[in-house]
Amino acid sequence: MTQGAFDEVSVTELRRRGSYKWRAFPDDILPAFVAEMDFPLAPPVAAAIVDAVALGDAGYAWPIQELGEAVSGFLQARFQWTVEPTDVTLLPDVMVGITEVLRLAVNPSGGVVINTAGVPAVFQPHRRGRLQGRGGAAGGQPPRL
Repeated sequence: MTQGAFDEVSVTELRRRGSYKWRAFPDDILPAFVAEMDFPLAPPVAAAIVDAVALGDAGYAWPIQELGEAVSGFLQARFQWTVEPTDVTLLPDVMVGITEVLRLAVNPSGGVVINTAGVPAVFQPHRRGRLQGRGGAAGGQPPRL
């Protein structure tokens, strides 16, 4: 993937996608929050998905040893953090991870500040986790929870 890969994707192409961001808003509104879904897939990721589909491998994910080793190695090389490969946990998405960390770290009657540009997905998972949310998006306006 090149440095300018984001610029290579047109709004017309993005609107053909089936994700929330590109389906929830009418055509005259451009959802301006940027997420990984706006960038092309890295070729090895795309190839792995094609291989999985060719195998009919659409079942639930199962953690593999190589995942923990890869994450542990990356964190050590990039940040000099020592993380045991067995401490790496597979999660379905980032927001589930944030919700679970908050559930473990914050008393349900307590609070936490999340500095965000107001990406709608950030304000949804806490409801399922029975955490009370108050958010502030850019411009100081709290989103409707």
